Amino acid sequence: MKKTYLAATAMAALLAFSGCSSQSNTTDAASNQTESTQTETTETEEEAAETGQAGAEATADTAVLTGAMKQGDVEKAITMNIPASLEDYLSLEPISEEDSSTLLVRFTNGEDVANIGTLGLSTITDYEELKEEGLPVGDEILRDEDAGVVLTYSGMQDSVFEPDTENYDLVMEYDAALDDVLASITME
Repeated sequence: MKKTYLAATAMAALLAFSGCSSQSNTTDAASNQTESTQTETTETEEEAAETGQAGAEATADTAVLTGAMKQGDVEKAITMNIPASLEDYLSLEPISEEDSSTLLVRFTNGEDVANIGTLGLSTITDYEELKEEGLPVGDEILRDEDAGVVLTYSGMQDSVFEPDTENYDLVMEYDAALDDVLASITME
């Protein structure tokens, strides 16, 4: 039963949320970020060293997204660098209020909202079992052997906005920087 639930959750995260876009009828979609996520742009290298976030630190060209994840009893703080030009458009949002084992990389521009990536936190055992069965589990980003968890990332499966639009160009800017974004991720 647990394996089926995890497989269903993995499939839902990959298929339903990566690449989904919608029109929001509220004008305050960007301001409805959960308390567990926020954008930080003023952290200096010295502050980053003190907090142990040396991999994700704001610079003139980058901003830092943060989010909280929980898998069972294990809680992790996630940070990642994004291009500073995308700071107003991107956030990390839990998949639901009840489930913070999956964070969505959420793009918001006015009423336009799209999920352009998914971070998943799972136990190493569950991750390895799903991987062996050939189920989509995302790309492994970080592993914490002591806590017994692995952090994965799944990106967009297809373009979420029409080409030659502002939103398309902004999302493609994120996609072009994705290698650097993923390399900057920390999990504490």
